[in-house]
Amino acid sequence: MKTLLINMALRPESEVTMFPIGLGYIATAINNAGIEFDILDLELYRNIGSDEGWLEDVFEGYDVFLLGTIVTGYKYVKRICSLIRKVSPNAVIVVGNTVASSIPHILLSTTEADIAVLGEGDVATVNILKGLKDGEIKKQACGIQWREREPIRNLDILPFIDFSLWDVETYIDNSTLQVSEPCPIPRDEVRTLPLNTARGCTHCCGFCYHAFRGYPYRQRSIPDVLAEVGGLIEMYDLNHIGFSDELTFADKVYARSFSQEILGRDLSFYWVAQCRAGTFRPRDGALIDLMKTAGCMGANFSLESADTGILLSMRKGITVKAFEEQVTVFHRHSLPVWTSLVFGYPQETSETIRKTFDVCARNGVYPSIGYLLPQPGTPIYEYARRIGRIPDEEEYLLGMGDRQDLYLNLTTMSDDELRDNVLAGAARCRDAVGVDLPDDRLIKTGHYVGKKGILTADGSMGRGGA
Repeated sequence: MKTLLINMALRPESEVTMFPIGLGYIATAINNAGIEFDILDLELYRNIGSDEGWLEDVFEGYDVFLLGTIVTGYKYVKRICSLIRKVSPNAVIVVGNTVASSIPHILLSTTEADIAVLGEGDVATVNILKGLKDGEIKKQACGIQWREREPIRNLDILPFIDFSLWDVETYIDNSTLQVSEPCPIPRDEVRTLPLNTARGCTHCCGFCYHAFRGYPYRQRSIPDVLAEVGGLIEMYDLNHIGFSDELTFADKVYARSFSQEILGRDLSFYWVAQCRAGTFRPRDGALIDLMKTAGCMGANFSLESADTGILLSMRKGITVKAFEEQVTVFHRHSLPVWTSLVFGYPQETSETIRKTFDVCARNGVYPSIGYLLPQPGTPIYEYARRIGRIPDEEEYLLGMGDRQDLYLNLTTMSDDELRDNVLAGAARCRDAVGVDLPDDRLIKTGHYVGKKGILTADGSMGRGGA
């Protein structure tokens, strides 16, 4: 049974190549199970991935195809599945990640996918491959929604990702743009790889469909995380670790223990604290200093909106006061903050947009800016369907793109009015914070290089020490 694992290119035009940490776990699990497979990495080698003729030649001869991406990549999944079926009519196509978990009924009825893996795929994918090999799963019985009965409770039992299965040095060479400004080391010396410390989130915001939605929040033990960090540093000479979590530091206890253990193990690497607003308070200065000594180069936590009504509708579970206090304590200890905003909830007005940018401006943070992009499986998506704004779900899915593009306007403002208010607010915030950013890069910042350095791909840039 010849198997091909495909890493999709979700943003083919982006300057950044991101290692697929989810598929990294899947590939490791398959390899550890003794199942042979090949990898086609379209994220890393995009120039060949756009050639359909070349892809058809590559797909020839495989019996099973494994792929997956987030739901905004539905159109790419549909295209790849169609090419696979054209070349290999009898192949089994297995699709995972949120494009499977959030829309299994659509995926299995409108694409050539045979099996949708819901939720975690570490065990599920191996069981599917064994079932196909042993004949327990038949091609004619496909159209399956597959979810393991129990989530993995203890994440420490998961093997560390085997990066050697991938062209890891190319990913590391391409990683220099992944570290936000202010970069603590010369940018051309950055060597980083991603790592998961947890799965899921403690909250369930109304606009967010993450990979482990519906699962309890689970953290790896600190010794297990730092054993993997130490091994990666030794093996690949890394100086930065990108925590690829929805939420790394759910509380201060974990943050303190994590920092203490880094210092106790004499590990040296830079990292960003992925947390929620309200986790750290003004009295936590000593803890922030400890984190900084342990390599923390800043904190990433979302505001999304400064309007109380919108925050309640989002089910965000934070307050503007908590956000501002947390920004203040990090800035007081000379650490930058990165945040993100979502504009376009039904209650959004020119006043709520202004208020949100004003909070960012007076706190010295230029945010990652995006428009509300309702995703299947979320309350705001169901609201949009209920009021008739998504009459054809597949048509909606085929048009989805990035959050920086206004796709579905649920406000009472016109599209132009909404965009104009967001751009005007972004310009005011830029000028107040002092970010060197031209008007045409206020939202889609890319990796604009200005006098103050490089802005991250999602548009965030913090001013440390404010």
